[in-house]
Amino acid sequence: MINIKTILAPTDFSAHSEHSLNYAGELAKNLRAKVYVLHVAEYSNVGGDPDASELLIPNYIAELERN
Repeated sequence: MINIKTILAPTDFSAHSEHSLNYAGELAKNLRAKVYVLHVAEYSNVGGDPDASELLIPNYIAELERN
């Protein structure tokens, strides 16, 4: 039998990924495994506006924590 201890749950914060995160959580509970949630945000200011170079991720994380 496979002994799963770690589950990686990628998300884009859509309704579909919310369902998969819930599934990953239930699966982890049953297997006594850890769940790591991954979200990748594209960021580049190459050739862009220097005033728009602020990274928005910290603001986004604060917004998620409020919900």
